Amino acid sequence: MKEMLRNLPRREKETLCELLTEKIISHTSFFHSDLILIFYPLHNEINTIPIIEYSLKHHKRVALPIMEEDQINFMKLGRIMRKNLLKIALALRSQSSLIKEFY
Repeated sequence: MKEMLRNLPRREKETLCELLTEKIISHTSFFHSDLILIFYPLHNEINTIPIIEYSLKHHKRVALPIMEEDQINFMKLGRIMRKNLLKIALALRSQSSLIKEFY
């Protein structure tokens, strides 16, 4: 899957991500959920940022997976973190070499 995404033309990948976003946010389960567990995209992963932003805008709680030693925990985005989503993104991207170890 990662290889397929890596080889897609940029515009085609953007279109697929937009379609996926629309499909997810229009799903009944998403509508009725108040807690969204979702990953922050790194490198050539599917762009989940619009889903995160939509969730926050609609007062849903959002949590991102964090690797701690040998297990995955979830970090809830708090009020301060919501305002600094871009800073969080940059921090996560700068640590992406650490994240690669777990793939």
